[in-house]
Amino acid sequence: MDCIFNICELINGILLGVTASLIATSIAFIIANWKNRKKLKRKFGKAEGKYFGYGYSKEEPDLKLKETPQSEAEIFYVKENILQIELTETPNKGKYKWGGIITMELENYGSIAWKYEIYNGEKLEGNKHKFGFKRLIIEEDEKFMYIYLADENLEGGEKYSKEVLIREK
Repeated sequence: MDCIFNICELINGILLGVTASLIATSIAFIIANWKNRKKLKRKFGKAEGKYFGYGYSKEEPDLKLKETPQSEAEIFYVKENILQIELTETPNKGKYKWGGIITMELENYGSIAWKYEIYNGEKLEGNKHKFGFKRLIIEEDEKFMYIYLADENLEGGEKYSKEVLIREK
């Protein structure tokens, strides 16, 4: 069967054009996605690391931090604007531990949805739950990274309404 030259060339051109267009679009999409992920990690992942948490002193409860840390925390970058935090109270090693998901709304501001894993030495499961929300602000200077935590829902005699996490750069 003979094919009219123009129709065969038209079909070949369409197939070649569609295939080349799909390949070029895929490559451009992969590169843009990779660059965006790197940009987001650089922007939100700067908080990643190990921290010591300090509460406020009794003498100046809204100004001066205690000299000894009350907790240790570790923050992990998960993806996009999502981080994960695990915090253990140090004076009572093994008695209190909570973890949560941090959602960064801006580069230096976000929210934490947290839940105790261990409370008063007891692993919480079944019908025992202790959870809440915190706000966080990230600040940094030449030497240190600071994360300010403020609890949103203080109920039932919570001890730590505000805490400052500090890590050396």
